[in-house]
Amino acid sequence: MGEVGRRMVLAGLLLASLAVLLLSVSAGVGPAHAQSGRPPVEDPRERGDVPPLLLDPRPDAHARSGKPEWSIDPAHSIQWVIVVRHAEKASAPEEDPPLSEQGEARATLLERMLRDASPTLLLGTELIRTQRTLEPLAAELGLLVDIHESDDPYGMAARVREFDRPVSVVAAHGDTVVPILEALTGLDLENLHPIGYDDFFVVAIAPGVTDGSGRSAASVLRMKYGPES
Repeated sequence: MGEVGRRMVLAGLLLASLAVLLLSVSAGVGPAHAQSGRPPVEDPRERGDVPPLLLDPRPDAHARSGKPEWSIDPAHSIQWVIVVRHAEKASAPEEDPPLSEQGEARATLLERMLRDASPTLLLGTELIRTQRTLEPLAAELGLLVDIHESDDPYGMAARVREFDRPVSVVAAHGDTVVPILEALTGLDLENLHPIGYDDFFVVAIAPGVTDGSGRSAASVLRMKYGPES
């Protein structure tokens, strides 16, 4: 895995460690909350709706949670999916415009950010602006951009799941990014709207961590890249 990939993994570990620290602090100040009359901070591990592996990396975290709904198979690796809105589009033609000059610059930046992550699936739509967003990365890696219907975000997410690549990159549209993220993670993410050209989402899917229905645990990190939009 390249430097960008290693940084992504490191960022994930740092976020997990921060979550553990925050949860530890919350647990430590519980009595003080009780004395002050304020309600104690709820530990999400006690609810059982968040797999403890994503909150606490210690081996016995799952057993200590007392909520055995999640099963963990450490043999499975994390699946990473990068989801972006296409870069800025030109003003013409109206029906299917290419990228503007600013959009071309953003697509080049995306290539520089992700080339060392070595994605093996690049997925866009039939509209040229998504394809042009991924073209610099495709050219650098010697890949073709796979195409899926723009009005079928759930099918687009299913396609990513079906290919099951270690690292995938999806370029979608302002009104389909959130449905794709929801389909990939099983989370309610309506609060993410609106989606800008500078939004950059990193989805981590853990196939080895499943609930009783077989759904894989997943989380999403929202970041920004390039000029603010």
